[in-house]
Amino acid sequence: MRWLKCCGDTGHRNYITVGGYAGTGKTHLAAALRITLGDLNRTMRVGFCAFTGKASSVLRERLESMAGLYTGDYVGTIHGMIYRPVIQEDENRRQRIVGWKRRSRLPYDLIILDEASMVSSDLWRDLTSYGIPIIAVGDHGQLPPIGDRFSIVHRPDLVLNEIHRQALDSPIIRLSVEVRTMGEIPFETFGNDVYKVRQSGSDLDDLSEGLDFSQPTIIILCGMNWTRVRLNTHIRSKLGYYGGIPCEGERIICLKNNHYTKLMNGQLGTLGSIRLRVTPEIYEAVITMDNLPEPYQTLVHSCCFGKREYGGHYDEVSPKKVEQILDDTGYPAVDLFDFGYAISVHRSQGSEWDSVLLFEERSRHWDDEFYKRWLYTAVTRAKERLFVIARD
Repeated sequence: MRWLKCCGDTGHRNYITVGGYAGTGKTHLAAALRITLGDLNRTMRVGFCAFTGKASSVLRERLESMAGLYTGDYVGTIHGMIYRPVIQEDENRRQRIVGWKRRSRLPYDLIILDEASMVSSDLWRDLTSYGIPIIAVGDHGQLPPIGDRFSIVHRPDLVLNEIHRQALDSPIIRLSVEVRTMGEIPFETFGNDVYKVRQSGSDLDDLSEGLDFSQPTIIILCGMNWTRVRLNTHIRSKLGYYGGIPCEGERIICLKNNHYTKLMNGQLGTLGSIRLRVTPEIYEAVITMDNLPEPYQTLVHSCCFGKREYGGHYDEVSPKKVEQILDDTGYPAVDLFDFGYAISVHRSQGSEWDSVLLFEERSRHWDDEFYKRWLYTAVTRAKERLFVIARD
């Protein structure tokens, strides 16, 4: 509270960071803090935000269960709080989001940011530009945001160390503790739906029996690009999809930040329609993004679907060529997507799924500390079921 009172002072930093591993009660802390602030000042308005819609929904549920929401508070995504959608109607008078504009001001006395480990440097700059005090809460054991060495909670000011007893009842939380301390996943069963097996040709089919990969509650995670491409091809064939262009109903993932549309690298969605080829390689698409409430209309380039990526380089498409493609279109809202059934652990950050299939892989370029963070990030993406397939 002393920090909050000093935030307006010259030279005083207007944010504080709180780190905590999975199961330490970070979301509970945010709710308890709001109740304390409400007791001290009933007129205070707090903006609660998180990078993903799922995280903001969990935060809202916890706040409501603890009677921690007050009149004037906001609970939602960072994007929803600081950007406003630009809406257009199509020929059928259906409204579509075609872009985003930054709000000139925010009506909050304090911002509490959840899942802060996911926030990129650009997004953090926009968030801090309002001059509102910020409490940033996140998991400092995760990887930094994809394509960005920046991580606001890498060295947090305050750390939550104790795993809650109830959290330890979860086999996924117990496994995450072991990964953090040992840096590996042992061959054993941690629960009915959490275990590790050795790789064999039939593993994916056996483990995926009864799982519908077209649903946003299921994901396959891996480390290598060739594995990701192979798995996406395999899953698409099982679902009846072939060829390099996605079909209606397919899961896709954004590959590149678009500051005009505010799409972020790693965001997942479901393709509602793809039609009206603008050029031989550009399609008009309607996508339901997992973190947006309304279908989103955009232009999609086909150059990256089903391709391997190396730090922004795609098979047959160099980074320079990608930029040239986007510049030559004349459309500021052309987006890059790939199939989203299997994705890298890097791009999974900030999201959770009921069921996760993890292909345990390690690049020769990763040191032990990075690999530990990679494993920890992967394990903590699962909420109910985690099946780990061991590397050779």
